Amino acid sequence: MSDPNDDDMDKPLTKRDALELFFTKREALEIFLAKREFHDVMKNVFDYLDKRFEAVDNRFEAVDKRLEANDERLNALMKWFGSEFRQQLNDDMAGHIGTMGLQLRRDIGLLDDRYKDLPERVTKL
Repeated sequence: MSDPNDDDMDKPLTKRDALELFFTKREALEIFLAKREFHDVMKNVFDYLDKRFEAVDNRFEAVDKRLEANDERLNALMKWFGSEFRQQLNDDMAGHIGTMGLQLRRDIGLLDDRYKDLPERVTKL
């Protein structure tokens, strides 16, 4: 075959040269197209993967937002538990202790009333 890079337009081209040139160029074109097709397929695969990863990222962001909201509610609950509940418990305890104090005074008052004249009775004896 003659040199494919030969640009001499006046040189005769045989049928063999033409077929060899055609098949050489055809193989090169098929390789080029195969590479391009592979490139297109891989681009589609990576585009699909990018979309899937984006969906996963969006789900993680949604979960993160829900966790932040739950964290804020938990902090508010703990703050209430720390202040309101404690205040309510203190108020309840104060009421119970006051009631117990009144009961003790009443019981001691009953004893005092019963033995109020005890010194006089003892001196009479």
